[in-house]
Amino acid sequence: LFYETADGEGFISSIDSRDIRSEGMSYGMIIAVMMDDKDTFDKLWSFAKKRMQHQEGEKKGYFSWQVRNEPPYKMIDPNAAPDGEEYFVMALMFAQNRWGNGSGIYNYENEANAILHEMLHKKPSATIRPMIDPEHKQIIFSPDPPASGFTDPSYHVPGFYELWAMWAKEDNNLWKEVALVSRDYFTLAAHPETGLFTEYATFDGKPHKVFFNSSSDLSAFDSFRVIQNIAVDYLWFAKDEREVEAVNKLLGFYSAQPTIFAVYSHDGKPKVNYGSPALVAMNAVGATISSEDFAKGFVEELWAQPTPNGRWRYYNGLLHMLGLLHVSGEFKIYGNPTLK
Repeated sequence: LFYETADGEGFISSIDSRDIRSEGMSYGMIIAVMMDDKDTFDKLWSFAKKRMQHQEGEKKGYFSWQVRNEPPYKMIDPNAAPDGEEYFVMALMFAQNRWGNGSGIYNYENEANAILHEMLHKKPSATIRPMIDPEHKQIIFSPDPPASGFTDPSYHVPGFYELWAMWAKEDNNLWKEVALVSRDYFTLAAHPETGLFTEYATFDGKPHKVFFNSSSDLSAFDSFRVIQNIAVDYLWFAKDEREVEAVNKLLGFYSAQPTIFAVYSHDGKPKVNYGSPALVAMNAVGATISSEDFAKGFVEELWAQPTPNGRWRYYNGLLHMLGLLHVSGEFKIYGNPTLK
């Protein structure tokens, strides 16, 4: 998935769609930190900073979520997908804590705080919004106003927000509040029987259907990541026992299925006849906090899973790698004074 450019930068390519996404770039950076691979990290960050981040105008500080995967790597869609910004910030903070700051764009701490500032304090207009909804204190689906009035449950990362409440240069109390809201949101957005989450949802947790994504009101590909976000928050901070209950319910649903498919309705009706290596990986992460006996099987399934390849290896492969880092205990809080 990692490719180098002629001028020594690097990018993660989305093979199936033949583009480069802020999601994949930020995942690549956080994986590089965990693997202690500063060279790859800096190549990815240089590409993202120079070719994906807006340096002026009302989108300043935000990243284009989609650029072309061939020179001159022009933006396809200048709008942002906030999960990219979230992972860029977290990767940069971990990089600062693990390797120290450099100069210019490699002053990781300054770069992370600049992104956080824009996420919270972007001046709203008819064409742009801050990434944290000021009223609901939730991450939004997109700062592009037609898509800013709802959220994506998989963008809620309270474990990250908790760290930003400790490490950010400003707005620490607000990030603490955002973490609390997201923990509450997991209960709101989970189906009461299946525990499933939809790809998009309203700020009060109801499935949200949009014209540009036919699976938006289903439990589908974005939704895979919610159980990871819940588990990471609990593993790191253990501040809300409802997170264990949420994981138990969700894994209980899957364990009761004769075959686990990739897409379900919110109430648990299968919508496709195929599974997903990415779902296998994320469920394994969830299993690390489960109190149920069946949880072990989800981890064993990830260990036995071959590294994804072929056309769909971008999303499947990145989540497979994240899953392995989490279940092996290698996805760590760099900056934690007790970390050895």
